[in-house]
Amino acid sequence: MQYINYARLDKISKTVKPYRGSTNRFPIGSRTHNTKVFYTEEENGERVFKICYQFKHNEIPVSKEEYIANSSSGGYQDCSYRDADAPDRYVRYQTLPRDLGIVRPDNTFEFTGSYYGQGDNTIMSAWTNGFFFRSSRHGGMVYKARRSMGDLFHPIFKGMRVDCDTMQPTVPYQVTGRRVMRKVAKDFLKQYTDFYKVSEAMMKSMSYDDFAGIGVDLMKELDIPKSSWGSYEIDSGELHRIAQERLHNSPLDSAVLYCMAHNIMEFARRVSYHGQNSYYTRTAIELPNLYDTMKRKLNSEIYRNNPEVMKPIEYVAGEMYPASEWGVTITVDGKEVQQY
Repeated sequence: MQYINYARLDKISKTVKPYRGSTNRFPIGSRTHNTKVFYTEEENGERVFKICYQFKHNEIPVSKEEYIANSSSGGYQDCSYRDADAPDRYVRYQTLPRDLGIVRPDNTFEFTGSYYGQGDNTIMSAWTNGFFFRSSRHGGMVYKARRSMGDLFHPIFKGMRVDCDTMQPTVPYQVTGRRVMRKVAKDFLKQYTDFYKVSEAMMKSMSYDDFAGIGVDLMKELDIPKSSWGSYEIDSGELHRIAQERLHNSPLDSAVLYCMAHNIMEFARRVSYHGQNSYYTRTAIELPNLYDTMKRKLNSEIYRNNPEVMKPIEYVAGEMYPASEWGVTITVDGKEVQQY
């Protein structure tokens, strides 16, 4: 993160005028790129820089009177249809900057985003001498930089802090992979290997709207009703069972059903309101992110329910570890952390 190190951002904040209408919002590069910005803030007595890209929308309840007075101006919605027991429910959508991370006085960058999409990875790669990308076979989001003494390779997890100049983490982490142990285990896991390959290829080549539309069609096919709130009355165990049944013949259906059964990235709610103007549909999910999260969830269940099929293997942090369908577990001080 050399391009956004603390000294450079500090200099910008002292020599460049903030954007009009603010006192703490500054450009990271060109002033015309006004969605790539940073904010100066105080945190625990320290002056920090919050790195932001694009925007997110928060849903805030409002009174009926406020809704009527402002509905014509946009940004307000009547949500009464969601809940028969609360017929007068109105909201407004608050647009906020979408944070990628925080640069601190010790010249570290902390990953604070709720998720990172392809656009985020492209931008952050331009700020380093390496590149960020998603690799489901390495557990999710990773960072790689080529060096003469061997490639630097890190899985990226929420709350991770790295030195802006060296990209080395400030706190040690451990990487644990898994190796299939016996032929019986290989035969058992082959069904998931084939499912992962097909569903990954399909999910990375289709649009989010088409994927969510399959969810709507499946709910109709399975005759899943909606509650008065407007969301599907899902029996998670039953949907998971149906997903297992379709694992070989309809892997894309299985992927949709798994995501809905476990409400991965709130996908079940998003399908419930698909095609409507709702908080859950104002922004689309990037399907590679959804796929990686679904895969981690299923792998965790496989490990938990079938501990005899895998053998844990420790890898050296900072070095590239082998790609595997079964991902990795990242721990800090003995506690598992969530890879993006």
